[in-house]
Amino acid sequence: MRSGTPSGTVQDMARRKLIVLDPENSFEVASRHLYRCRKCKNAGMEWARPKDLCRRGRRLLQDLEKVEQIYEAVERAA
Repeated sequence: MRSGTPSGTVQDMARRKLIVLDPENSFEVASRHLYRCRKCKNAGMEWARPKDLCRRGRRLLQDLEKVEQIYEAVERAA
């Protein structure tokens, strides 16, 4: 039986289940991906149609939009 840290796939699965409500961190993760991913970089991430982005880029963009919606609702309620 294997012991130690979980593989990257297991960590990715765990990460997908929750959205961290930290807009700065979400933006940093998205910008890091944009810097590394050729497909998203060529599409222009924020201005691109979702179908032009890679799968991870689409997921990050959706997460950013969800975080923005939550923060806008909180600001309106306050």
